[in-house]
Amino acid sequence: MQALAKKRVVVLGGYGEFSRRVAAGIAALPQVECVLGLPPPAADATRLAQSIGVPFMMLDPNDPASLFRLLEGAFAVVNVRGPFTGRDHLTIPAHCAALGVHYIDPADTREYVEDFTRLTREAREHDALLVTGAGTAPAVTSALTEWLIEGFERVDEIHIFVTPGMGDRREIATARSIVGQVAAPLRVKESGRWREEHSWTRPITIRFPSPIGRRRGYLCDLPDLELFAKRFDARTITARAGFAPGALNMTLATLAAMRVRGWVKRLSPMPTLLVRLAAHLIYVGAKASALRVAVTGVRDSVKEEHVAYLIARNDAGTALSAAPILALVRRWVQEGVKQTGAVPCVGMLGFNDLKPEMAPYDIVLVRH
Repeated sequence: MQALAKKRVVVLGGYGEFSRRVAAGIAALPQVECVLGLPPPAADATRLAQSIGVPFMMLDPNDPASLFRLLEGAFAVVNVRGPFTGRDHLTIPAHCAALGVHYIDPADTREYVEDFTRLTREAREHDALLVTGAGTAPAVTSALTEWLIEGFERVDEIHIFVTPGMGDRREIATARSIVGQVAAPLRVKESGRWREEHSWTRPITIRFPSPIGRRRGYLCDLPDLELFAKRFDARTITARAGFAPGALNMTLATLAAMRVRGWVKRLSPMPTLLVRLAAHLIYVGAKASALRVAVTGVRDSVKEEHVAYLIARNDAGTALSAAPILALVRRWVQEGVKQTGAVPCVGMLGFNDLKPEMAPYDIVLVRH
């Protein structure tokens, strides 16, 4: 009996632990031929590819033809290069849509997700499925929310709190994306109405399970705010982020207040410098990352609140972020791709789909 041909999955990444973990997870799938697309220098690309045991091709930002060579014959592309912050960063998914190649990225901002969905028509015309947001937020947060509200007759409130680690380039990139929003206007839904707020304001303090401990969280503009309003129809939806060490939070809150009052008009490149400094000052608790989802609603005519924490210890934050990507690729190669379009990764994966991808790592679920 002739063996089935393997599906070619291209991973566009860099040299951090997140890229390595995603590529290694995909390469381990027996149905997949994994190929890396890496930026110069070639020596670094060679070392990474050899450590995983897969071939690579150079992806030269000054040579657009190198991208087309990579995409030739591809079943799917997983893009973890970033940044994923706006319309200017849609070049690769747009090429995949035009070529009929499936695509996944983790997304970074609400704006990017909104712009991404405009590729739907092109993707459907060429039978491609493009997925964004296959990361901690909104993929893992939505899976946790779905799990927590099972049996609810009505969802009243959803509150998201993320505390990124500082142990990998992807985690630091996520931190920079959040920090880059300091004092920027954002829309939040409270008591059934949308209202204008500013990022990095209205703090609350939450005690996370060990080793995270107390974290002070500030409003941030995660994609979840818009997406969850549509999916869960909750009357109140908030998203907050908080970092360690605490000095970073305090400094950012001060800068946000100064900008809101008009005392400071521009913060760049200050947020980037602050994140770099914080990454060098990390302690063990700061290397861990965590996610908290709290929901309030009605089940059997009784108001209930449920809270879940995912704590990624010992630098397992990249495994938590990579879980949705690996779960999607596994499903696609085993079951086929059953839809087309350009969509956020909300409602596509249940928490049970993510568990096998997180199981080998030091990721702890706490629910109460």
